[in-house]
Amino acid sequence: MRAVRAGQIAVATASLFLGMNARAEDRMPNPDKQDLAIVRSLSKAAGHSPDDAAKFVTFRDGRAVALSIEGETRPGKTEKVYSLDPGKIARNLFSSSKDHRLHQLPDDIGRLHFLEILRLPGHAFKVLPASVTSLKSLLVLDLTHTRLSSFPREVFDLPKLEFLGLSLADSVAIPAGLESLRTLKNLVLDLADGCKLPDLSGLAALESLTVIGAEETTFNRPFAWPPNLHSLTVTLPSYREPYMSRLKSLPPFSVAMPGLRNLDLSRNNLSTLPDLGNRVPALEVLNISDNALSELPANLIVCRNLWMVNAENNLIEGLPKDIGKWDGLKELRLQGNRICDAGRVAQATASLHGRKVDIGNQICR
Repeated sequence: MRAVRAGQIAVATASLFLGMNARAEDRMPNPDKQDLAIVRSLSKAAGHSPDDAAKFVTFRDGRAVALSIEGETRPGKTEKVYSLDPGKIARNLFSSSKDHRLHQLPDDIGRLHFLEILRLPGHAFKVLPASVTSLKSLLVLDLTHTRLSSFPREVFDLPKLEFLGLSLADSVAIPAGLESLRTLKNLVLDLADGCKLPDLSGLAALESLTVIGAEETTFNRPFAWPPNLHSLTVTLPSYREPYMSRLKSLPPFSVAMPGLRNLDLSRNNLSTLPDLGNRVPALEVLNISDNALSELPANLIVCRNLWMVNAENNLIEGLPKDIGKWDGLKELRLQGNRICDAGRVAQATASLHGRKVDIGNQICR
C-alpha cells in the first residue's frame, strides 16, 4: 500500500531524472566496471536478474548518475488442481510470492560517487549505511514507502541535496539540524504514529513540503513553518479513511508565507483551519476536502489570487455572505456537504454567477 501520492514525487523529480526512461543501450554507454557491478548486485538483491540492471540505472561519461529501483511484493498465483480419482476433491496449489525488495542496503552504495539521483521507494531496509555520506553529488534521495527505524542523519552530510523523501516508523524522532540542508527544495515526510516535527523555519530554500499522516502531537504549538514555501500539503495516507485521522487542527501560521500558492489540507479530520487571510496573500489553490469543517473561512476574501477552492465532503451548511466579493474565485467545489436549504443554494449560485460552482449532491437528513 502506497501512502504518499506517487504523482507528487514524480513531478518533484522529473526535471532531475536524466533520462531513466531512455532505451537501455542509451543509458549504459561504456559503463564503469565498478559502478556496473554494484548496480548488478543491487538488482540481484532486490529479486531481479543481474541482467536487469540496465532498467534501473543511467550512466553519464561511464559513471552511474541515476539509480531507481522500486520495491514491491508480488502475490503468488493460486491454481486449482483436479484429481483423476472421482473420490478426491480438488485442491489448491499456491506459488510463493515474489519479494522485489532490498532488506539491507549494502555499504557499496557509497562507492557510486557520481550518483545524483537515488530512488529506492518501497523497500524493506530499516537503516542507511554510513557510506551514504560519500554521495556528495546527490540531488535526489527518495526513500518513501520504506519505514526507516531511525532518522538517517547521513542526509546532513549531503551538501547538494534538493529532494528528500522519507517514510519513518512509529515514534521515530526527527532531530534538529534540518536547516543544515541549505539546498533542499522539496521535502516529503511520511510519518507513522508518534513522530514529531522539529522547527522547520531554518529551511530557507524549501519550496515544497508534504507531510503524510500527521497527528495533533506531530506539531509543536506554536510551530514554525518554512517561510518561503510555494506548496504545502498535510494529508492522510491514501489507504486510510479521513475519519481515521487524529489531526483535528493545525498550528497557526504565526509567520506569513508570502510565496505560498498551493495549500492542500485534504483528507484529515480538521474541524477548524488556521487563520489564513493575510498570512498567505499569494494563495491560488486551496484543497480542504474530506475534513469536518462546518464553514468556509470568511477571511479568504483577502487572497486576491485565490481562484480554486475544493471543499467537498465536509459539514458545511452555508457560505460566507460576502463570497460574491471573492473577485478571483473561478471554481468552488461543494459536493458532499450539508447545504440543504434551497434558498441558500440559490443565493450561493446567484452570488457566484459566471463561475464554476459544483453544489452537487448534499447530505440532507
